[in-house]
Amino acid sequence: MRRVPAMVGCQLLERFQRFTGEFPWQWRPADIDDFLADLRSGEKPISLKTLRSYSNAVAMFCSFLTHPGYGWGEFCERTFGDFMSFSAAVVVDCKR
Repeated sequence: MRRVPAMVGCQLLERFQRFTGEFPWQWRPADIDDFLADLRSGEKPISLKTLRSYSNAVAMFCSFLTHPGYGWGEFCERTFGDFMSFSAAVVVDCKR
């Protein structure tokens, strides 16, 4: 699997967040599908290889957020009154 450089990954996540207009804990599997479909159908469609690396970058970010060892779930619940309601659904969806 090709790794996305950290800076590119951050820019990708910001771009995805702007696309959805939602916070990460509100993302749904359909959001990543719509985002990647949009990138594949534009004037300069991304390659399938790039699509897979983008999908993996979002999946790794969501895995990090949902991993209980990091405590992001509890933090979001305390701070925003909401936990990543997508749970691992976005991660699983990105890996298909």
